[in-house]
Amino acid sequence: MESDILQLVLLALTGVLAGTVNTIAGGGSLLTLPALMLLGVSAPVANGTNRIAIVMQSSMGARAMHKRAPFPLRATFLLSIPTVIGAIAGAWLATRFHSDDMRIAIGCALVAGALLLAAQPKRLLEKRSREEGRSHPFLLVFGLLVAGFYGGLLQAGVGAVLLVVLGWVGRWDLLDATGAKNLMIAIYTFPALAIFVLADEVAWLPGLVLGVGAVVGAEFGARLALRGGRKLILGTVVIAVLVAALKLLGVLG
Repeated sequence: MESDILQLVLLALTGVLAGTVNTIAGGGSLLTLPALMLLGVSAPVANGTNRIAIVMQSSMGARAMHKRAPFPLRATFLLSIPTVIGAIAGAWLATRFHSDDMRIAIGCALVAGALLLAAQPKRLLEKRSREEGRSHPFLLVFGLLVAGFYGGLLQAGVGAVLLVVLGWVGRWDLLDATGAKNLMIAIYTFPALAIFVLADEVAWLPGLVLGVGAVVGAEFGARLALRGGRKLILGTVVIAVLVAALKLLGVLG
């Protein structure tokens, strides 16, 4: 009994850390998925269960960011449409089979995204007017569709991918993009979670415990993002993307 309580406490603390990282950049699922599996949850169920925390944390993160640094809600809701479509397809696929080749391909894509961020910090750190965010509309929609698909399939590191798409392709200001990607993730995770529930791949108690911790972390992450500014966010994104890529490629056990 005491062992079970201790495990749930550790799971909640993991949620706090993951919520903080996810709100700033992304990659928190790289912590929560192994934590769930250490509790004896199978990998497919851990993948579905993790979505409970994602919905709770992303919703709180978006609210906290918008309260302190308002981002364009209308544009965010419109741009969420391709991510929802992609997430439904990705979640459906995740409940049916798993592909190591897809993991490798996604890992390579994340490495490329991290290199782009590292190579062009001035372009991504500079302040932009929100009207500049429509320079590559077709590439932006395609990037969001792919990000949504990956988010529905595996989730880990998708926040960093969305920041690359919004900041580099969409040319959004990085603080705006940080708030918007939290709302986008919350929106597309609802239908993705429903698919996992229908497939009986969700463990509710661990998911809710993880979610409570993630909500606390989301509030802390929003404050940290604003205090640290764009440089802190950029550095966190690069690290999160590289860790996600190494994990997916099997370099990190």
